[in-house]
Amino acid sequence: MNTHFRLFACCQIVEGFTRSIIYDLQRKEYHFIPNSLHDILSSYKEKSIPEIKLMYDEKSHAFIDNFFQYLFDKELAFPCTYEDIAHFPDMETNWETPCILENFILDVNEKSNHDFSKIIEPLSQLALKVLQLRFFYAVDMIILEKILLLIKDSDIRTIELIIPDQTEIIIDSWLKFAEENMKITCITIYNSPQSNIRYHKQATIIQIKENITSHRNCGKISKDNFTCNINLYSESLKFNTCLNCKASIDTIGEIKNCPSMKVGFGNYRQVSLLETIKKTKFQKLWTIKKDDIKVCKDCEFRYMCTDCRAYIKDTNDIYSQPAKCTYNPYIAKWEGEEGYIPIEESLKELQI
Repeated sequence: MNTHFRLFACCQIVEGFTRSIIYDLQRKEYHFIPNSLHDILSSYKEKSIPEIKLMYDEKSHAFIDNFFQYLFDKELAFPCTYEDIAHFPDMETNWETPCILENFILDVNEKSNHDFSKIIEPLSQLALKVLQLRFFYAVDMIILEKILLLIKDSDIRTIELIIPDQTEIIIDSWLKFAEENMKITCITIYNSPQSNIRYHKQATIIQIKENITSHRNCGKISKDNFTCNINLYSESLKFNTCLNCKASIDTIGEIKNCPSMKVGFGNYRQVSLLETIKKTKFQKLWTIKKDDIKVCKDCEFRYMCTDCRAYIKDTNDIYSQPAKCTYNPYIAKWEGEEGYIPIEESLKELQI
């Protein structure tokens, strides 16, 4: 008789201070549950549903039945026998990559005088997955074509462009540009008069109204940017979801973990990019995970969220909460929602 249950392996329970979440990593969705139900799923996963009900008063039995029916209906769990449980092992959560770097950011403004060939050549040796080019001025499409020509035959796998809206360049021109440069997977056009997303062959064209004037626009934490998938979840258990396997060059040529970071490791014109990123000192921040960070470690969103170490509340504490996060996990509310109070007030009340 199927009186036991098993969560699907891709469905992971994450406990927060106020509530918990079931991450459906395959469907890339998430479902809120009370912490009391987190305890049932994690502590009593080998007990039958009738056995679980006997551990609670009779008033709770209908609620427990409804909860398990919800899990089954949403295909987050399935009924099974006790003997079946052993045949459904937990999901493997190791995160590995063959690359030294997965992502690289190159910032460019009107005063930048980058030697693009000197930057692209070592990145090609690394078989870089994603090169993000961020332009903080109205770059000429001809200049872009010259840069992309250097990348075309390199081992850099994909390119993301972040560029300002230019009224003289219609959106169809960017669609054609992406079609002619098949390594482009995303073009984000900022300071646009409208917000829109278009999918064209291999590329996504995103128009946003926000004006991105420099690296200082980074570090914002928003539920709109959450990513609920196996890769990010597994990485976030042991690594920093923003800085792990990432490097950058800012507008003046300084090699950094991220252009927003204050600490630089030398200018690429004077030091070897490849040797710099291999240094232990450069990779030091890669392993600061969400479970290490104050407040974040109590948040139910921590394994689907990015993490900024450039903008933090206490600049003297590298484990301080991201300064641009507006979510309070101690009351489960975002800034602007009714009943929201700053985290500092919650910490005082809870004496944490």
